[in-house]
Amino acid sequence: MKNPRTISFACLVVGFLAAATPSFAQPPAPPTCSLDSSTGKACGLRVTPALSKPLVSPFLTQNQSPETTTLKYVSVDQLGASDRALLQSSLPRIVTLAQEQGFDFQGQQGGAPSGWIARQADCSALPGHLLFSYERAAGTHSEASFTVAIPRTGNGRIHLVPVERRGFTLYTPSRRNRITIAIFNDLLKDDARAVRSDWLGLGLCYAALAGDQVQAVTTHQPSSPPSTGIPQPTYTTASLSLSWKQPPAITFVGLPPGGSTPRQWTLIFTPAGSLHKVLIRHAHALAISSAREDARMETPVVAKGQVVDLK
Repeated sequence: MKNPRTISFACLVVGFLAAATPSFAQPPAPPTCSLDSSTGKACGLRVTPALSKPLVSPFLTQNQSPETTTLKYVSVDQLGASDRALLQSSLPRIVTLAQEQGFDFQGQQGGAPSGWIARQADCSALPGHLLFSYERAAGTHSEASFTVAIPRTGNGRIHLVPVERRGFTLYTPSRRNRITIAIFNDLLKDDARAVRSDWLGLGLCYAALAGDQVQAVTTHQPSSPPSTGIPQPTYTTASLSLSWKQPPAITFVGLPPGGSTPRQWTLIFTPAGSLHKVLIRHAHALAISSAREDARMETPVVAKGQVVDLK
């Protein structure tokens, strides 16, 4: 007969080992939680959808290339019959505005007085307005220029932007003057057909309103015909910047006719689409030259301890 104390001690040992042995059983699966539409809760917790901040842009973007890279300028003689008639009917008001701004400008048949040259900027991004530039170059310190915007309806307000008087620009140049910016915003507001998808064309229209006849650089292309052996300057491409943190901005390099210094234009807009600020600086050219092969050595360089057969 076994000792009852021994049996009890053995049972205690077996029970202790069973309790101390880790269990490898799978943990219970977490309860499935379905969203209760009436309370907006799941598993006792309130669930709210993540907020996605929409990107507000005054420009229509479809990942397309700019439609306009340069504006066409035509003389008064090349105008159509309707545009010529509108210019003639608007000429008395243009004369009044020009004289109020200190320009020696007298109206006559043909669209401009003697000594003045008138050109129309074919600005398709603002189809509701005729945009004209008037220039006079009669010698040193007598140059003068201004631009006018005429509504095609013939009933709206005619705007005049002074650019240069007697060889001098305004205290703040017309390219970034608050007067030019305010008039441009008036044109955007009045022109219900303003093309917001052609953002670069809209930037060129502003440059034309400010008195600059420029074309835009849209690709890494030379600013002049290539010359053999001479690196040609290239400039950064035009861009439209859209961001949640920064206001919309149009940036382009304007190449003036006649080889003048290129400028980089930056037009900063409000989210509602009004022009807020214009930054102008000289464009930095990047000289790019063709690659060449490294010059070959006639005699190899001998490293220390290296035996070279020069035969």
